[in-house]
Amino acid sequence: GQFHASRELLRRGDQEQIGSMLLEVSADSNVSVETRVAAIFTLKQLAGRNANGSLQVLGKKDPSMRRWALRALTDRFAEIDPDAIPWIVDCLKDPDVTVQAQALISLRQAAVSGKLSQETKLSVAKRVLEMPALNESWQVQPHQLPQVERVLPHLAMMTLVKLDSAEPIVEALNGKNRQPALLTLRQMHSEGAVSEIIRRLYRPLEDELRTELLSLLSRLYFKEGDYEKGDWWGTRPDTTGPYYDRQTWVMTDRIDRVLKATFEQGDSNLRERMQKDFDRFKLPLSKDAASKSIAAEEMKQQPIVIEHVDPNNPQLLGNQKLESIQQKVVSLNGNVETGKKLFVSQACVACHTFADGQVPKGPHLVDIGKRYTRPELVESLINPSAKIAQGFDSWQFLTRDGEVLTGFVVTESADRVLLRNGQGVLQALSQDDIEERKKQEQSMMPQGLLGALTVEQLSDLLAYLESLK
Repeated sequence: GQFHASRELLRRGDQEQIGSMLLEVSADSNVSVETRVAAIFTLKQLAGRNANGSLQVLGKKDPSMRRWALRALTDRFAEIDPDAIPWIVDCLKDPDVTVQAQALISLRQAAVSGKLSQETKLSVAKRVLEMPALNESWQVQPHQLPQVERVLPHLAMMTLVKLDSAEPIVEALNGKNRQPALLTLRQMHSEGAVSEIIRRLYRPLEDELRTELLSLLSRLYFKEGDYEKGDWWGTRPDTTGPYYDRQTWVMTDRIDRVLKATFEQGDSNLRERMQKDFDRFKLPLSKDAASKSIAAEEMKQQPIVIEHVDPNNPQLLGNQKLESIQQKVVSLNGNVETGKKLFVSQACVACHTFADGQVPKGPHLVDIGKRYTRPELVESLINPSAKIAQGFDSWQFLTRDGEVLTGFVVTESADRVLLRNGQGVLQALSQDDIEERKKQEQSMMPQGLLGALTVEQLSDLLAYLESLK
């Protein structure tokens, strides 16, 4: 009902009487909250920047409408009033955390609008850093865990990034706000931020902070490239480093000079820690251990060979139906160690990772034992195309030279696609060489790979897979 009423009032145009009525409704505590909020946003749409003064008065007088007045004031960049910034900053101390959250969002909007002077941005950044939420103790947890206490610090950091006033953030590294300051600076790809970090690096400081500043510079060496393609992200993106499409920017050369000079003059301990960052962030200074390991794997890998199945031996899996195999293995207790050896000898290890920290290959089996039942495991081994693990679909690639390659995508970056074909061998494709790609219905796991095994051997392999929990 509020929506249709709002549309009708807007259709009638900017009439003084309607504006007065909307302001009266928004200030009436006897009216439902939903109706009052609808009146606020209708008034803002009707009167534009002319409503800013009234909304600010309403927000100051009525705490229950404060966050809505804040939002209406800064929803439209062109209508943001710099004179309202002092009041919005004062709302950072409001006892209602939802008002604090909206004040941070509003200040971020104001920073993005381009209407704030650098002096104002600096002043606002200092006030944001004074928020109690940033001073409270909190730990970075895995992304899948809910952390309500991180909401305000996260909004504060996003606001600080857009304010782009690095000086007070760098100074905060010396106090109790070191953690949020570090998390903010790592996202600030600006000349001012890098200059402040370098300036602080060459002043007296403790070893731990020096290492953290150098790590920040390593992370800021590259920035993310602009989105250009519809297939920019795939199901198997390159997970090495924080950027998908690493691009140099205006401060890369300066960062490069500082890191090189510091590395050459540092002791063995500092060099070791810096080298880890070089490798992690994929800098040209890095030894590029990940690429070397891939190259080594490509050189030593041998194609998967499917053993011949003797048609006269009814004990072999290749001569039995799936349903019969599933029934037979239900009551068998295989040997885990024997199964582990089969996992290697049958070339399963060529396309599957089975422990955390291994170089990504095919479907990760680290917890396969608790995700699948024994009949489901048997089906995947005997008839691999029945169910294909998400993200490991088979793809066919046509190159500009007319070559056709088929495999699943191990990793993909802006520069190349790394494929693993049906024989378990890695192949690297340049993105520029790809003419067309098409998803296939067949799994890349060869049909009949285990055909020469017996049911007893299969039970051993299953025992090993079930042990991965």
